[in-house]
Amino acid sequence: MTKLTDSAIDNYNVPLWSDGFFNIDQDGDIVLMSRHKGNDVSHKLHKIVDKLKLEEKPLPILIRFGNILRDRLDQIADAFQDAIKEAQYKNRFTCVYPIKVNQQREVVNELVQHGGDRFGLEAGSKPELLAVLGTDMPRNSVVVCNGYKDREYLRTALIGQKMGRRVYIVVEKLHELELVIEEARKMNVEPMLGVRVRMYAISKGNWQDTGGEKSKFGLSPSQLIKLTEMLAEHNMTHCLQFLHCHLGSQISSITDIRKGVKECARYFVELKKMGLPLQVIDVGGGLGVDYEGTQSPSYYSINYTVQEYANSIVQTISDVLDQHGLTHPEIITESGRALTAHHAVLVTNMFDREKAPGLNEPEPVSADEANVLQNLWRHYEGANEENASEAFHSGVFYLNEALMLYTHEALSLQEWARAEQLYFALCRKVYPLLNPEIPGNVDILRELDTKLADKLFCNFSLFQSLPDAWGVGQIFPVIPLQGLNQPLTYRGVIKDITCDSDGRIERYVNGNKLESSLRLPEIDDAAPLELGVFMVGAYQEILGALHNLFGDTHTVHVNLAADGSIEEVEQNPGDSVSDALAIVHFDSQELQKRYQDQLQASELPAEVVAQYMEELTNGLTGYTYLED
Repeated sequence: MTKLTDSAIDNYNVPLWSDGFFNIDQDGDIVLMSRHKGNDVSHKLHKIVDKLKLEEKPLPILIRFGNILRDRLDQIADAFQDAIKEAQYKNRFTCVYPIKVNQQREVVNELVQHGGDRFGLEAGSKPELLAVLGTDMPRNSVVVCNGYKDREYLRTALIGQKMGRRVYIVVEKLHELELVIEEARKMNVEPMLGVRVRMYAISKGNWQDTGGEKSKFGLSPSQLIKLTEMLAEHNMTHCLQFLHCHLGSQISSITDIRKGVKECARYFVELKKMGLPLQVIDVGGGLGVDYEGTQSPSYYSINYTVQEYANSIVQTISDVLDQHGLTHPEIITESGRALTAHHAVLVTNMFDREKAPGLNEPEPVSADEANVLQNLWRHYEGANEENASEAFHSGVFYLNEALMLYTHEALSLQEWARAEQLYFALCRKVYPLLNPEIPGNVDILRELDTKLADKLFCNFSLFQSLPDAWGVGQIFPVIPLQGLNQPLTYRGVIKDITCDSDGRIERYVNGNKLESSLRLPEIDDAAPLELGVFMVGAYQEILGALHNLFGDTHTVHVNLAADGSIEEVEQNPGDSVSDALAIVHFDSQELQKRYQDQLQASELPAEVVAQYMEELTNGLTGYTYLED
């Protein structure tokens, strides 16, 4: 490694957020590390992308890595096995994947095939349950049924039990119990019931209301007592085997996890004392991932490891139950984000950039020019280390004055443009003069990092591929695929191709902090810049929206071999324009007929009509994203 590549690794925090799956090699290229019998093999990401482009898969493209899915499952399962051994826990652990996080068939199948009998699936709707029951899982594998349930959902779950699955129907509303009892009797089956308790412990974060008393699911303590009474009335107390306590999603602090697990264990103890034959405790989701790489309790990071998470859950449950002499239950977690976030990378290309103003030395302002221009020039010319912050503040003041004069017709367009040029030249001059050790300069430097960053227009839709970046300000690491053995002297802000001002990435990882612009090596406009957006494997594909009719990107699911080669397991072409239009009920054949009618009525020459018609038809079959 060189000093420059080490600097890039530190700047982008690659080893920390990537959990070792990605790094930067000595050539300054992003590499993916695949693990084979204890040996790590590196694969240059840009070479994988080049291979896919040769196979007529243009950017943007989403690449899923099966190796990472398998490794993450092993990490979680192994951590719990170690925790069970350490705590001398007398039962097993099952890792359950809630498919709502990413229902793509290739993702689900990869996890199912690798997980075996230590793995299960969770469904939160009828469509998800039907998908789960159709997967090739071992007999007696765990299926957890959450979400709102009607009779059809409940009958489907009971059929799954008849098929040999260990299907737990989790009661989240009291009326569901009445329905499941009725349907189970009709089908002559004893249901395997669970109950979700509405937790009072809150885990701080963007999704803190998925747990706690504001949660839309789960029974309150009084409702829980009512449920036990209803079961007793129907002689079905023995059917309640499963306790579900959802802690939250992307929990950043291990302290919050411990508090939640302890509350959950207390419910388990009390229900056992009431004679309920509980056998399983499901602590739900919450295991976070470190999107920032800061190892902190921020909303986008975590201050614990997978092993500490497992130890905390196993030891807490063990301690609480041992105090009451109770048998240890099977432990289930629903760690969807932690299983899938790392495995997918969106690769896009920059097709245009708008350079920030002020690059050229401004022409001196003459005495006969407007006073506001003379003032801007005076502060530009006189800026030095001692007065840099004052010069910047004066520049802001006089730029605002120039705008006021322009809107009141006291400055011409040419003079207003001159004021803007002088202001940005002043910003560029004071930037290196500002001492970052002076507290008052920190905010100025942060503001200038954004003002002086170029706008990088990239070929993707934020709303389709990174909806959480828009919706909740989620952080996703962004890194160029190559050139990271060069100094990171340049800054840019990424914009997508939608006609929406919100279509931009707001914050970027820079060492142990977040910044409003992305540090980059100098860009060669003659060579296309390709960027990877990492850790997009959880929720992003499923939540993506069809804003401006930009559809699904091309996707490919690959496995990486020990010899450095790649095996393409599955390819899915992105949406064509016709595909996207069909979603909003435009019929392509009807559109073509109307194109034809209008062209024929235009009195254009026949050969021109044919040419235009061919172009319009090709447009309908083309990719929704930019192609050249």
